[in-house]
Amino acid sequence: MRVDDDQLYKISTVSYLTGVRVETLRAWDMRDLIVADRRLGNTRYYTKQQVDRISAINSLIGAGVGLSIGDLAHKPDDEIQQLVAELGNQVPLQSPDSPSIESIPPVVGWQLVLKKQEWLQIEGNEETVETRTSTPNFPGIDEFKANLVQYENKGIDLAIVELPNHLTTQSITDLRRALDEHKLTDCHLICVSFSMSDELLKPYTEVANKNSCTLLSNKPDDVNEISWADITTEIQVIRSQRMSGSSHGATDGITADVLLLLSTSDLTLAGIPAIKLVELYQEVDANLGRAQSLRVSDPASSALIQELQNAREALVSCLSVAMQSTQTNSVTSRSVEQLKRV
Repeated sequence: MRVDDDQLYKISTVSYLTGVRVETLRAWDMRDLIVADRRLGNTRYYTKQQVDRISAINSLIGAGVGLSIGDLAHKPDDEIQQLVAELGNQVPLQSPDSPSIESIPPVVGWQLVLKKQEWLQIEGNEETVETRTSTPNFPGIDEFKANLVQYENKGIDLAIVELPNHLTTQSITDLRRALDEHKLTDCHLICVSFSMSDELLKPYTEVANKNSCTLLSNKPDDVNEISWADITTEIQVIRSQRMSGSSHGATDGITADVLLLLSTSDLTLAGIPAIKLVELYQEVDANLGRAQSLRVSDPASSALIQELQNAREALVSCLSVAMQSTQTNSVTSRSVEQLKRV
């Protein structure tokens, strides 16, 4: 695939060009390490210079230069290229984003381990492929950090971690730094606090979001503490969101360039701004991916998925008409008819 200097590239295309997984690119963007040039809805777009930089950084991490993504992200382009040049023709034994065996999230913290055991002892409760966690587990964060090396090759996409009673923002950033050092940048953290309410956790929300971390805690009006069922639900939500963000978009003739052009144009069809059509398309596309990732088979869910597919196809037609209108600078009766079908 040719990369043009004046073109912007959708995150899925950047992943294809550089070998870095979409989840990893999202994590780098959220943590202000390599920030997308611009965002349209939930979709990130990158420049050619950023594509080159990401590719170079991925090669350096894979070659084991001893620097984490946090270190490399703050180096200027000339230093990055110098490091790449020093590698010469060395080929890394394994790219950090090469295909790996299925990862099973570890559980960190003795209270979490007990919650899981209690939940599994209840008749009818069992882990699915999507929500399975690893055994044995780790009694605390220090033990988890000391054993991160075992995950470097196979990787982990999630970890469920019990937060310390005396929480600081440094606790979260230190754990993220340890994951980075072991090439686990795209590992999402589900951090659980049994000693703090949602209200008390609010000051930590920003740093958690930047470090790919979801915070879970007891609700003020809850009689019981957070349960393992709550945690398995969060695991499903996170994995669904990750899958829905990369499964659609480039296969139906609606390219990133078209979406970007329409979103920045002044075009209005039947009183509807083109940007609203783009946003609606992206929302339907994301919800379709989310629904399909859950692989449900009941009749109502199957019917909903079919309707979402129909809506997406209709919106593709609308966007195609909108694109034609930008080229002819006129709104035809056909474009109005297409809009009425959505």
